[in-house]
Amino acid sequence: MHIQADFNYNQNPDAWRQMLKLKMWVVFCFCLIACEAMPETRYVVPPGTAGVTPGNGFTNWACAATTIVDAVSGGSSGDTIWLTNGNYYRGAGFGAQSRILRSVNGRDFTFVNGGYPDVTGRPFTLNHPDAVVEGVTISNCYSPNSGGAVYMAQGTLRNCSIIGNRCVTYGGGVYAEGTNTFVYNCIIRDNIASNDSVTVQAGGVYIGGVMSNCIITMNRSWGPSSAEADGGGVAAYGNAIIRNCLIVENRAEAVGFGGGVMSVGGGTPWFQNCTIASNYATLDGGGIYNANLENSIVYFNTAGRVGSNCFGSTTNYAQAYNSCTAPLTALGYLSSNNIDSNPQFVGFSSGNYRLTRGSLCINSGMNQDWMNQATDLDQHRRLDRFSGHVDMGAYEYLFSGNIVVVH
Repeated sequence: MHIQADFNYNQNPDAWRQMLKLKMWVVFCFCLIACEAMPETRYVVPPGTAGVTPGNGFTNWACAATTIVDAVSGGSSGDTIWLTNGNYYRGAGFGAQSRILRSVNGRDFTFVNGGYPDVTGRPFTLNHPDAVVEGVTISNCYSPNSGGAVYMAQGTLRNCSIIGNRCVTYGGGVYAEGTNTFVYNCIIRDNIASNDSVTVQAGGVYIGGVMSNCIITMNRSWGPSSAEADGGGVAAYGNAIIRNCLIVENRAEAVGFGGGVMSVGGGTPWFQNCTIASNYATLDGGGIYNANLENSIVYFNTAGRVGSNCFGSTTNYAQAYNSCTAPLTALGYLSSNNIDSNPQFVGFSSGNYRLTRGSLCINSGMNQDWMNQATDLDQHRRLDRFSGHVDMGAYEYLFSGNIVVVH
């Protein structure tokens, strides 16, 4: 870039100085753009890994960071951060940046420990539509507010296990209120939302976006006898969509509503092709409270007062279509095409919630466009190639036998 100056200092010193300032400003801007950090791939290994000397921006394994915090703070928006196998202490907030953190070999080999009780505060905070945490197990975390392990205003949590975390308000494991939040193929287990004086919601996950192909089990929302505890497994906010999920053995205790699922914050959350069983609420809605169902199974739940499987606070709630629950009189007035027969799980007492041959839930769902490329919780085609009809619940029944070809 060239700036022509036709000023002589002696003739017009003020104009000459202004032009000089303009030149300097232009040069500064070009330098700033040239020096702006570009997205990089950075690497992290557990502390004490032999042969590693951290440095050089952590851009290869030989100079990898030994903490997640170092890799995040030393990088920039758009970075991809790789974790190798091992144990890591604490995570790092991404803020409003589009970082991607993923493991090399998955959640069974890569572990992030929150350090509770020595450390409080959740390890991961995401607030960008392209922010991702993938393939790690996150445990032993505590937040003095919402989201024991992960807080998402925007972003994606994928292929993770969220186990043994705690918060004091909403989302013992995960808090994902925003509509642009996604939770895929995660195990959310043994998390707690508890408080001595105020309402808590979602022992497992508080979701306002989309959650798919997840297992939510053995979570608790809990409070003393005077505080309300809602949604032992899931609190679904607004127009959340929950698909292909298994929600079992969760508890809403003390003044507890919605042992498996609670609808919160208005809106119309939908549970599509979910299996919701073996949950408990001390008061109403052992399985669901005010949530809506499509192609889902809600069975074998218990409640201390009313609505062992389903409870709707008015007839506008607990709408169900092509679903299996009992009694059908507990559903909203618009409900249709439902059955109340025992779904016939393979092993209810052993925790196997797949369907057996002869179940009336097989081929009894309602096909929808989203199913064309979708899989069930076992990664089988949601629409099987023989019948072309979807089943109720989180698992498709797989027909077995011999195919005879007659010429």
